Order: sequence, then structure tokens, then C-alpha cells
Amino acid sequence: MLGEDDEDDGDDYHQSEQIGERPEGSEEKLNTLLRKLVTAENRNDIGRAIVNYLTADYPRSALFMVRSNLVTGWMFADETMIPQLEQVTVSLQEFSVFSLVANSRAPYLGPVVDNAENRKLTMFFGTQPPQTALVLPLTVQERLVGMLYLQDEPTKLEMKRSELQYIVGKAEMAFRLLILRNKILNS
Repeated sequence: MLGEDDEDDGDDYHQSEQIGERPEGSEEKLNTLLRKLVTAENRNDIGRAIVNYLTADYPRSALFMVRSNLVTGWMFADETMIPQLEQVTVSLQEFSVFSLVANSRAPYLGPVVDNAENRKLTMFFGTQPPQTALVLPLTVQERLVGMLYLQDEPTKLEMKRSELQYIVGKAEMAFRLLILRNKILNS
């Protein structure tokens, strides 16, 4: 799950990285995140680095895992809330912001409409639909393994969208690095 047992087909070095340009702003904060991604020893280190980076600017953000047809809560800024987040399970068989991203493999920026699956998200964050969310797919070796969910003002999400895509792209690279490291150590 999320890179621990995945096999590497060796083609990652030939794939073009479409993570965008390095964002401007707090270089120190971004460099700290990138160092943590490079030195991550497991998937939780990667998730924690991303969540810690986002917490100050996006208190209503979380990482979710994708397993078969379910999306399940994984990482959240407040570690005491992780058990409740782990209870948030959204079916990809039903319409939701997650099913839109899973089907298109593209980021989604728009309303979180009021339906049963989306309500699970808004209830966890203590808000009511409709809300605006940015959902970014996290793919490793062309497999959707997770999603980053951010809920905020539409203009803020749109303005920071390329930065957030950059961070997700770097996280995807960190997962591939982790897979390679595990293959080297376990061969």
C-alpha cells in the first residue's frame, strides 16, 4: 500500500515528470519538506512531511489512501484525529469528489456537492456542504494510490494549485525512491 510492496518496472527514470515549476515563497519551508521526502524511511514519513507542510495554510486538508474501490482516511495534521479520519471511507462506486478524480486521474477543483459520500468528508472537517475542495491524485507507477484533499476558499485553492501539484509530484517521486530503496535492501 502506498509504495511499500509495489514492484518497480524500471521505467520511472524515462517518464517525464509533470510536477510543474518549483513554487516561489518560503524556500526554507519547502527545502525542509523536500529533505524530509528524500530521507523518508516509510510511507508514513512521506505522508507526515506533506501534512506538516500544509497544516499552517490548510487546516482542512488530509491525505487519503486508495485501495480497490475505497478511499480511506490516512494522514491529518492533528494526530489525535487520525483514528476518526481512518473511519472516513468513501466508495469509488458512488459519486463523490474522489470518484471524479479516480475516474479522470486529474485534479479536481470545485464544489463538494451535498450527497452521502461527500458528506463524510465535510462532516469530518466540521463543515456543511457545499464547500470548495481541491483533490489531487497521488499516483505511483501509473497506479492511483492516494489523494490529497484540501478544503478552503476557491481563490486560495486556485492560487496555490500549482504549488500543491508540485508537492504531490515530489511525494510521488519519494514513493518511487522508497520502492527502489526497499528493492535494493530486500534483494
